[in-house]
Amino acid sequence: MNFGAHVAGLIKDVNSALEKDKAALVNEFAALLARAKSLFKTDLFDFWLSQLEETPCSELPITHYGVANARRMLSYFDKRKRDTVAWLIADICESLFTYSNNDDACRMQSDFHYYFNVSAGAVFKESKLGEVQGCAPESRADRRIARVSDLSIPPQELIP
Repeated sequence: MNFGAHVAGLIKDVNSALEKDKAALVNEFAALLARAKSLFKTDLFDFWLSQLEETPCSELPITHYGVANARRMLSYFDKRKRDTVAWLIADICESLFTYSNNDDACRMQSDFHYYFNVSAGAVFKESKLGEVQGCAPESRADRRIARVSDLSIPPQELIP
């Protein structure tokens, strides 16, 4: 199988996982992230793999908004630009596994994603455009995703 076929298979599997319930989505993403890490020979997915391994499924703040955002991102995928697939999958992970909602955007209208500063014991939020609110850690190693128990999320926002 050539590289293009592997990439097409990954995209197909991401699309399929987005149609599943929460537990199946998480299990399928763990497997496809491991495949993507090997295929692209990158550590880009290490953070997400560790978060899925260390966080109980019930604590992952996967929202209906996050899944819809992931589907939207996937719909813009251009098969002719295979070099962007790794970044697309990483962006989809952020949309799925960090809390975000359609009413919380930075000044430049980029969604905030919620993380947890382990040393400070506090939640902070960060946008793709670099705006941070709260106490961000000085190193990436000192952060994790903000879990359901760290946040006040209306239950109807979360996927079952």
